[in-house]
Amino acid sequence: MKTDNSKIYILMDQEFTQFDLSKRKKFIKDLSVIAGCRTQQIENISFEQGCVICRCEMPKLAAEMVEYYFKRYKGLSEEDKTIPSNKEIIQFFEKRYKITQLHCSHCKLVIVKQLEKENDKNAIMFVHGWRGDEHSFGKLPEFLQNNTNCIPLIYKYPSGLWEQSPSIFELANGLETWIRDNHLSDKRRFAIIAHSMGGIIVRKVFANQLQRGEDKLDFFLKHITFVASPYTGVSLAKLGKIVPAIQKAQIQDLDADSSTLVDINSQWRSWLEMNLDLRRFIRSIYGTSDNIVSKSAATADDSQAVAILNADHTSIIKPKSIDEPIVETVTRFYRECELSVPT
Repeated sequence: MKTDNSKIYILMDQEFTQFDLSKRKKFIKDLSVIAGCRTQQIENISFEQGCVICRCEMPKLAAEMVEYYFKRYKGLSEEDKTIPSNKEIIQFFEKRYKITQLHCSHCKLVIVKQLEKENDKNAIMFVHGWRGDEHSFGKLPEFLQNNTNCIPLIYKYPSGLWEQSPSIFELANGLETWIRDNHLSDKRRFAIIAHSMGGIIVRKVFANQLQRGEDKLDFFLKHITFVASPYTGVSLAKLGKIVPAIQKAQIQDLDADSSTLVDINSQWRSWLEMNLDLRRFIRSIYGTSDNIVSKSAATADDSQAVAILNADHTSIIKPKSIDEPIVETVTRFYRECELSVPT
């Protein structure tokens, strides 16, 4: 090795068998751009397995430049990443080569940026209503993932005429367990979209946080969107028009005179008072053609609730295209709360 050269070790999360000669040449060319040197000055190049490991040598000054960019990038906030001087490192190395580690022989180990694990990505959690399932939201999860780069997660619970009928309390406990056991990480923040009875379940989950210590879900929550969800309950007479048998425990909990609903709403209001910083990110959406949940029942907590014209109780959460109002409205909500931004 030349006395004025430094050794570089770069680890990439790439498939070694697919990192062919053309990709290797492109990598070295891009590396030279970052380092501010000619490709001919990058010597003794080797690529090894272990994902993809690149070892090479380059002038010490060039190696210091690479180190400088990676150190700067590691501590940047999302706002700082828009600074023009950092655009090249973002484009060339984070997105294209998925670099996770870098060593220079003249310095200590530099951790560039650990790859974002699936459980570290922000998420949108969908909670369906009575008689719903994982298909209730149609293409809405796909459309929102496209707009926000968040992972869609759907909580499916037993509900319907012929299935078991756990109570709202049991379903809320189940939802919280599902979130805590499978979908929490220190980096992840999440939003919830709750349709119909799903909104009551979600309100109960966060009402329960009042009894917790420092491990509240509140810390991870960025936004809740209630869609056609009955704050004040639903008349059993309305449900009787579409449901031949309404003796299920879940349906009894939905009734406007339900003591369960009264208790949940009381606890929910206490939770809101304890989380005033989140209050403006608790939003409601309703359909103007909804014959099940009225406007007043769906908007009690949101004076600026959004109306989706001509949407009924089920079509409101099943957009056929990405430019429909429900998609654009929720995308705007997530932009306002800074849940995520498109790539």
